[in-house]
Amino acid sequence: MAKVKKELELVDPNDILIKYDNPRESFDNEEMDLLVESVKNEGVLTPIWCNAENGKFSLIAGERRLRAAQKGGLKQIPCRIYEVMNEAEIIALQAIENGQRTNLTNEEKLKQYLSMERVGMSLKDMSILGGESKTTIQGILSLRNLDESILYNPDIDKFAKVEMALFDKDE
Repeated sequence: MAKVKKELELVDPNDILIKYDNPRESFDNEEMDLLVESVKNEGVLTPIWCNAENGKFSLIAGERRLRAAQKGGLKQIPCRIYEVMNEAEIIALQAIENGQRTNLTNEEKLKQYLSMERVGMSLKDMSILGGESKTTIQGILSLRNLDESILYNPDIDKFAKVEMALFDKDE
């Protein structure tokens, strides 16, 4: 697992690159506007996570907070700095962060679990890092069998999508 270089450091948000693929793909504009106002008034209370590479910082987790800080004109935000050695460690850290949140969509979780699978993580590893049962993860991974027109259709319930994916898999 990645090592923490420093417990906490204050970093200029404009010096942080958004380089790694984040499972979250969309940000609600109204919620972002509220977050921007909050960080302008109170600052960023929960540190973002970054990877230190050759004197540069790359975001691992906390993209909403980073974007809000940038938009709000903050000059420094708290950042937990990691020295990450490989892609699997970055994906593991993202999974830990995302596992502690409750508002990822199944499509965003699918993207996360496919990344974890791609770097060789087992279902058990995914469960521990992602904070979900192996059965839930298997259901989410089954979504890869769906056509994108069904997967990204907001009118189809998330449970119906899993049922459809599992049914299609059995045929």
